[in-house]
Amino acid sequence: MGIFDWKHWIVLLVVVVLVFGTKKLKNLGGDLGESIKGFRKAMNDEETKPAEQTPPPAQPIPPVHTTQPHAAAPQPQPQPQPQPQGHTIEGQAQPVQEPQRKD
Repeated sequence: MGIFDWKHWIVLLVVVVLVFGTKKLKNLGGDLGESIKGFRKAMNDEETKPAEQTPPPAQPIPPVHTTQPHAAAPQPQPQPQPQPQGHTIEGQAQPVQEPQRKD
């Protein structure tokens, strides 16, 4: 005899029917079925939908420097620096020496 015997399930079912009523339970079942159908349809539509091609990332435009009228020579334009992709920490791992116990 388990924790939920068939008798327990019947009592639980009767309590649920008394609390919610048969009409609400019937509507709940229909709503649940419709939501499952909608979910399946959305999943099938997503699988059959062709993959959208993404445009290549835009290149940064270097800033335009205007020369001032009193400047003797034009300033050279700096080359754009590539954006860092991530941080790298360089180093070497060394084993940790545990202290000796004096038992």
